[in-house]
Amino acid sequence: MPPDIRLIVAGPKWHDSELDAVLSTHRADYLGAVTRAELDELRRHVIATVMPNLPASISGQNEGFGLAALESAAVGIPVVASRLGGLSEAVVEGITGFLVEPTNADAFAEKINEIAHWSPDERMNFAARATQEIEQRFTWDRVAQEYLSCFETLITKSGGASVGGSS
Repeated sequence: MPPDIRLIVAGPKWHDSELDAVLSTHRADYLGAVTRAELDELRRHVIATVMPNLPASISGQNEGFGLAALESAAVGIPVVASRLGGLSEAVVEGITGFLVEPTNADAFAEKINEIAHWSPDERMNFAARATQEIEQRFTWDRVAQEYLSCFETLITKSGGASVGGSS
């Protein structure tokens, strides 16, 4: 990777041994927990959001939906994330980011290196596609429709009344 690329880790502290390993590279900084405003400011200066989450069989934790991936993509920042759990749903391959195998550090490095070498036009085009995808997929109207559809399916399967009907 280019020598000027640094890893910035933001968020609550996790296992000391993992944090020590990251910081031992001398190309990483740990900011600790940050406020929403600090995170928004940080996103203005990064080339990518990297989410190298590990499977529960290794980490002991299940990955949630991947809200940080959506937040980054919504402002045009490419996401490089593990292909697992909610991240697989949150990241649209090649549109909002890229998915790699969770334990393949070389694949993460390759994708970050590729992003680091994008031209300004490539970066702008990616940002436009990513923000458009998030705006289309995650509108409140669409979310409400998906919830309504799920509720109607559940009620139909249980033999109950229709959603939105009077009682």
